Amino acid sequence: MAAICTPPGHPGANVALIAAQFGHQLKLTVQPPDADLKEPVLTTADGEQIQQSDAIARYVASAGGAADLYPAAAAAAIDAWLATALGIERAAAAWCQPGSAAATAEQRAAARAQLEAVLVQLETALAGSSRLAGAATTLADVAVLSSLLPLYQDVLGLDAQQQFGSVTRWLQACAAEPQFAAVLGAVSLCQQPTGWAEAAAAAAGVAEGGKKKKKKKKGGGGGGGGEDGASESAPSTQASAANLEEMDPERAARKAAKLAEKEAKKAKAAAKEAAKAAAASDAGAPKDDGGKKAGKKAEAEAKKAAEAAEAQAWLEAARATPAGEKKVLPAEMPKGYVPKAVETAWYEWWQQRGFFKPDLNSDKPPFVIVIPPPNVTGSLHIGHALTNAIEDTVVRWRRMSGYNTLWVPGTDHAGIATQTVVEKKIAREQGKTRHDIGREGFLAEVWEWVGEYGDRICSQLRRMGSSVDWDRKTFTMDENLSAAVKEADNRLVNWCCKLRTAVSDIEARVTVVEYLKERGLFRGTLDNPMRLGLCSRSKDVIEPVLKPQWWVNCQQMAADACAVVRDGRLEIIPREFEATWFRWMENIRDWCVSRQLWWGHRIPAYYVALEDEAEEQRGNPGAPSEHMDRWVVGRDEGEALAAARHRFPGRPVKVVQDEDVLDTWFSSGLFPFSVFQWPQQTPELARFYPTSLLETGHDILFFWVARMVMMGMKLTGEVPFKQVFLHSLVRDAHGRKMSKSLGNVIDPINVIEGITLDGLHQTLLGGNLDPKEVEKAASGQRADFPDGIEECGTDALRFALVAYTSQGRDINLDIKRVVSYRHWCNKLWNAIRFAMINLGSEFQPSEALDVPSFPFASRWILSKLNGAVGTTIRGMEAYEFSIATSAVYNFWQYELCDVFIELMKPVMALDDAAEGAAAAKQATRDTLWVCLEAGLRLLHPFMPFVTEELWQRLPRRPGQQQAASIMVADYPAPVEGWSSEQAEADMAYMLLVVNRTRALRADYDLTTRQRPPMLLRCKDAAKAALLASCGVEITTLTTNASLQMLAEGEAAPPGCAVAIIDEVTTVYLSLSGVLDAAKELEKLSKREGEAVGKLDQLQRKMALPGYQDKTPEDIKALELERVVKMEAELEAIRHHIADMRTLLAEAAAA
Repeated sequence: MAAICTPPGHPGANVALIAAQFGHQLKLTVQPPDADLKEPVLTTADGEQIQQSDAIARYVASAGGAADLYPAAAAAAIDAWLATALGIERAAAAWCQPGSAAATAEQRAAARAQLEAVLVQLETALAGSSRLAGAATTLADVAVLSSLLPLYQDVLGLDAQQQFGSVTRWLQACAAEPQFAAVLGAVSLCQQPTGWAEAAAAAAGVAEGGKKKKKKKKGGGGGGGGEDGASESAPSTQASAANLEEMDPERAARKAAKLAEKEAKKAKAAAKEAAKAAAASDAGAPKDDGGKKAGKKAEAEAKKAAEAAEAQAWLEAARATPAGEKKVLPAEMPKGYVPKAVETAWYEWWQQRGFFKPDLNSDKPPFVIVIPPPNVTGSLHIGHALTNAIEDTVVRWRRMSGYNTLWVPGTDHAGIATQTVVEKKIAREQGKTRHDIGREGFLAEVWEWVGEYGDRICSQLRRMGSSVDWDRKTFTMDENLSAAVKEADNRLVNWCCKLRTAVSDIEARVTVVEYLKERGLFRGTLDNPMRLGLCSRSKDVIEPVLKPQWWVNCQQMAADACAVVRDGRLEIIPREFEATWFRWMENIRDWCVSRQLWWGHRIPAYYVALEDEAEEQRGNPGAPSEHMDRWVVGRDEGEALAAARHRFPGRPVKVVQDEDVLDTWFSSGLFPFSVFQWPQQTPELARFYPTSLLETGHDILFFWVARMVMMGMKLTGEVPFKQVFLHSLVRDAHGRKMSKSLGNVIDPINVIEGITLDGLHQTLLGGNLDPKEVEKAASGQRADFPDGIEECGTDALRFALVAYTSQGRDINLDIKRVVSYRHWCNKLWNAIRFAMINLGSEFQPSEALDVPSFPFASRWILSKLNGAVGTTIRGMEAYEFSIATSAVYNFWQYELCDVFIELMKPVMALDDAAEGAAAAKQATRDTLWVCLEAGLRLLHPFMPFVTEELWQRLPRRPGQQQAASIMVADYPAPVEGWSSEQAEADMAYMLLVVNRTRALRADYDLTTRQRPPMLLRCKDAAKAALLASCGVEITTLTTNASLQMLAEGEAAPPGCAVAIIDEVTTVYLSLSGVLDAAKELEKLSKREGEAVGKLDQLQRKMALPGYQDKTPEDIKALELERVVKMEAELEAIRHHIADMRTLLAEAAAA
């Protein structure tokens, strides 16, 4: 039996108890509340402890036999709502007893702002839906209701309940379900008429032990008429004024931000106190390794806890941002990068400001792209994430580069795929087939599925940062797209049905049998073993059915599609796919467009029944008795009936529409122009069609791209887009295709937010995998993600996917690389923190830069910035994304952060009174600001969220017109006069010396505290002058004590380590007095013995009889390479031993 214990008043027990009601397989007891607990704790029958409401909810659903509460198809959406419920729990504590008694007015204001933002989110989600994550009740409903209920019962007045009417109706409907009612009983809501019942929260005044504080009497004896007495009985008008002030969203957000700063400061103070305590404990403990380790561990844990508290306070303040409002940034920049906090609120603000929308009156050149509409069969996978990362990167770059951009979103009805999954769902849940419930009933079930998964896909696109124009969101079964399909049907489809070759082949076989029988040559029939085709989706045997089909003659359209590629009107990138294009187009066959399905665009063809004929003469559509001349077409039944009457004048007729639907690719092929309301000649069609680019995977070049080109040219007379960019397919880290049964299909939200291994296992449940496949997939997950997936954030995922994209090659996605980019985001964060400290609060960028007068490092980095900008733009124009991302990454990582920011430090340490110091500092600050500001704009298309957050913190040039957001700022362009080949060549040579010196230090395991003097001998006068002028820069980057240039003929001091840079330059490090030669000699001798032993063991193995004959060639090559490396390592060790002996000898001689 499991047991749950919660803090007093915490809703976690209700979450567990209600979830258990849905399964009836888990016995659960509730222990008395424990005031020492911070979060609810569930103890399993095996003694395992599970903390936090979300984790407890998942466990109860799994262990209690309530898997339907957490279906794999909706897991990501449910997880998001579980996280929301946690936020509600924590914010509601400031308003609901017993936590409200200790809450300050500021804390309640911040909590209210956060709760109102969540209520707005819930109201939007529930406006057209009865449940949060699909049609059925899930853990999302259980957890969110449990966390909201105390507010609805004690705090939210009737006007607030009416304001959030959809939330209120949902809450009441859920509470009435038997499983909820069994735990909650009859639920009654707060009956206070107005507002947030702050008096109930603040004045209830719950004292220790649960007793209410006695109110002080007015007047003498009990507390007089002082301020305390007055505050306890504040007039209602004052309370109303306070409420009005707190209702101001911007003010509430600012309060939340200030509260976050206070919480962060408290966390830092707590960390310092914990560190002091740990140090004191360490000082008083015995000086053994155990005591030291314990002290360090305590200090590290205290620091970690402080950082977590700071991050949580920051996140809660960001989440308190009212929907669509600009996020208020904490005045003090948090120490570390937290993806959740950074990504919160920016997208809603961008959308609310209209940054995603095109300007119909703009004279800017248009850049238009339509999304490859994802199927509504489920949620987006990592392949979709690649598509959208690439497309959004291109769209953001074009928008910043002066184009009037439009990116149209949409989803595809995916006929056979969607029908298959819904049929399986009905069979699993109801035990019925589609025929049992009929066509209309089945289509209603499909539309419900579409509503659930269409919304989920849109949510995922938002999380990915996709800057699409949501006002133009389309679905291939929408009314206007259906009208386009009907128009295209009437223009394109060859309505003269013929029985194809399959029928004539069968007739030939029957005739042969009869001929043999007539001549006495027939010997009989025997079973013949054969391979049977199976449907890839349903696994049913594919049986040939003789049925007339509708066809489109594609010969001329395909020839036209070849011509536009040959004459350059359509560019296919990479060009290697042109051969595939021509092979398919030049060997095209007629296109069968009819499908024997219920879900899809029903074919607008009608069979004419002549009512004055006998029924057996009328024929049956789709059967052998069908009359081919009885078909008419029309955009609707009325048009078809008119056509029938025209064909059979004076005859009584009725028409019956064909049961079949069109191939999904037919409607998808119209997408580039149907989204602009074709066949209507709208202003949008005239302005935005043809589109600029079609970006998609190379695997659907024929299925989708070719059909869009053929149909677009036939129906509109124009090629639907100017360029096609075909990206590679995403495979797992082992190069395997993504497959649910292998467990390597990755939901991008799980990479963005992180997920445990158990969470990954849960995604396999509730789908269509059989138990054996589930176990196989779980095994694959354990092998690839033993610790789950670390939280990476959207920016890191996007950058990794785009950086992986190299034309013509598939992508083997290793999540570790995504994690590395998440750490890189932290480096960017720290670079801006450093800048804000060194620029100072009074810094204003100079309006004009005299770059030739700037210090050497500043001239160099501005030249490198120019180069990075140029390379990035060229890469983007050629769709060479790996080149573009490498240019941006290298500039930030290896040039700005690793070199320039390090070289700034000695400049900023100069005494302002020193000659030239003030000018050098100002030039260095200006250079830093330019590099950061331009560098963030350069990076923005790839990493939209972190760049916006950081760019908003940078100071602005006085009097300069500034964009409201980085996403509508100008993309950087090379600046004339900043490029300097000489500065780059000089710095390259200096860095060659620096890197070789660093390698020399590493050879001797020197720490940063060991700073030997450095000496340089250079035979080339120009290079010697350069290196002499860069003494501060060289010693800064090499962490050496000093730099001395040796004159010609001057000997280096004894006891130096030596590195030859090239034919003219040699580096010396004076190790005398820096290293303990005797200790180093002892360590080196030990390393020599180990190296000799390993080398001897390998050489003896290779000398064994039969080694050369029996060992595979690749193994022999590998082991030979190991021998060479071991010998080189041994030689280096012996060289260092000789150096140490020399040092010892010199010390003895002295």
